[in-house]
Amino acid sequence: MTRFIVKLDRTGCIGASSCTATDPISWKIAAHNKVDLEGAQKNADNSEQTKEISEEELKVYLEAAQACPVNVIHIFKKDTGEKLI
Repeated sequence: MTRFIVKLDRTGCIGASSCTATDPISWKIAAHNKVDLEGAQKNADNSEQTKEISEEELKVYLEAAQACPVNVIHIFKKDTGEKLI
């Protein structure tokens, strides 16, 4: 079964809340009016968050990424690194 990596470039987030509108369980508005990706690993300064997801979860994350007006949500195939969005 294919696995995917969701990557949030939190630095570029403008807090538009488009992702929270598509999936309020996975995306939450947090400090400084930027989103957090629930269950994600955060780098040292929290400028980047990553989370591994399954093929079954992919559709809802793709919808959030497509809804983002500043394109800070990226999704990659884990095994090949191919960028989906």
